[in-house]
Amino acid sequence: MIVPMKKAILIVLEAEREESLKELGKLGVLHIDAVSRESADFEKLSREHDLVVRAHSILAADKKKAKKAKQSAGMGAGLAAAMEIARAVSELDEQIAGLKTEKDHIQAELGRCMVWGLIEPKNIHALEENGIRITLTELSKKEYEAMSPDAHSFVIKKEKGSIFTVIVSFMPTAQIPGKVFGLPENGTLELEKQIALRKRVMQEKQKELEKYLVYQNALESAESALALSMRFEEVRHGMNAAGSVSHVTGFVPETSVETLKAGARTHGWGLAFEDPAPEDDVPTLLKNAAPVRMVKPIFDFLGTVPGYREMDASFIFLAFFSIFYAMLIGDAGYGCLFLLFTLLGRIFYRKMNWQIFGLLLVTSLATIVWGAVTNTWFSMKAIAESPIVKWAFIPALSADNTKFLMFICFVIGLVHLSLAHVIGIFRNLKSFKAISEIGRLGILWGIFFLILNLVLQEPLNPIAIYLVLGGIGLVVLFEQQTGGNFIKGVGMGIAGLFLTFLSVASTFADIVSYVRLFAVSLAGAKIAETFNGMASSISEGMAVPVAGVVLSALVLFLGHALNIVLSLIGVLVHGVRLNILEFSGHLGMEWSGRMYTPFTYAENAQIGKEKS
Repeated sequence: MIVPMKKAILIVLEAEREESLKELGKLGVLHIDAVSRESADFEKLSREHDLVVRAHSILAADKKKAKKAKQSAGMGAGLAAAMEIARAVSELDEQIAGLKTEKDHIQAELGRCMVWGLIEPKNIHALEENGIRITLTELSKKEYEAMSPDAHSFVIKKEKGSIFTVIVSFMPTAQIPGKVFGLPENGTLELEKQIALRKRVMQEKQKELEKYLVYQNALESAESALALSMRFEEVRHGMNAAGSVSHVTGFVPETSVETLKAGARTHGWGLAFEDPAPEDDVPTLLKNAAPVRMVKPIFDFLGTVPGYREMDASFIFLAFFSIFYAMLIGDAGYGCLFLLFTLLGRIFYRKMNWQIFGLLLVTSLATIVWGAVTNTWFSMKAIAESPIVKWAFIPALSADNTKFLMFICFVIGLVHLSLAHVIGIFRNLKSFKAISEIGRLGILWGIFFLILNLVLQEPLNPIAIYLVLGGIGLVVLFEQQTGGNFIKGVGMGIAGLFLTFLSVASTFADIVSYVRLFAVSLAGAKIAETFNGMASSISEGMAVPVAGVVLSALVLFLGHALNIVLSLIGVLVHGVRLNILEFSGHLGMEWSGRMYTPFTYAENAQIGKEKS
């Protein structure tokens, strides 16, 4: 559920602004949207925070070394020391980057010279001072043949239609044909030395940088402390002052109102509450039972939050996502593997988030159940024919029964989308919107019967046309009613008739889109069958049985691994889409919310200590 919020206005003495904010932050219940104002202190903290973040990312770039050093690190550092570490790391990284740029530039110059062999510009310049002009030029075949036979030229190399030639001339102003090569500042041997020098210095700097790997925890703690300080400074500077008092506005959950009141009484603050206005951008706080909170990792991954005035669809999302997951994977063997890895992960990684563990557990079990009733076990007939698993098989759900499986998908879509409109009816019982939702529900059912006729060749239920036309009528009459002039609302509904027809077509597409549950699963099964066939043919065709077994096992492993990856991508693309787009569209959800994040303050921030 979405926890109701109260809008709170907090008034404090201007002289006690900073201390009052510290106490307010310790309560940790008020969500404050600070006004952005220029502040030298905030800018300084922001620069320091960016520096620490950059230093930490530099040290974490080499994941293996970073992880090893982090595990063995037990060093702590104060904020000042952490800043010195960050500056040193950043400076070393800049030096390494500068050396790399120089090395790459010299390497490019050396590469430009390589076609000519060893070059020593000093010797060439010395000859020029004595009247002997040495020119390196790239000639085309035509230009080379046009040269005078008396010209003093030496071919160094022929490559891709170009002839690299050294021309010796005793006339400083003589015209040299072709593309004249500009001599480098240093010879090729010197360039090689410069490259080697920079590589050596880079290695030394890198080793020096790696010494700071043990301070990753200190930088993490400094990063957190600076972020808190930035937030504090942002709120402090953003408070509105009026004479001897300052005030701040925020939102507090109704369940935490008494906590804020008690803090106000203790510290002598002025406090007022009011219900959020329609134009207020109220943050969202979700509070659900533990099983429903298993869906949170998906919401966090997608970055979606329901708006404060929208509905919390967490339970419905979780329930149908589990069904979609099971059908899209569609293989009990894969489900058993997922369950095994989930349990092993829980055993060997005790810190695994329980919500992630619960979500993986539910979806794995759902996959096993669906795969068992459809008798799909790694798409292997030998396993499917075994009495151990065949008892759970429901013949009507066989992969060969395409028509019935498509019907199941359409029914799931009908139930899913009908649920959205039923919710809409109950949420709008006090307005005409409820009647228009009944109309849209009728359209949905009428379209369902039409799809059965067009796609599955079932006889058209005669009620379908009445459901669609009647639903359109209710939508036109009541969708635009806002409690004002009824006739005006009807007129607006007629004006939007074209959009209503488009929504009818969209409803048709929405129900049909649920057939992807069957299509993706079928594609995965066919891929698995193909790899199974390849493995079988390899095993039978090999002269050496052991080699055949090894190659077959490799094909099976790689093939099914690829199929699992593709199936999981299908879950992310299709399983999430049916909830976020189709269902949410019919429910009228835009997922336009932002998460409730109360203002907090931690006194004596712990810098450089290990996180528990």
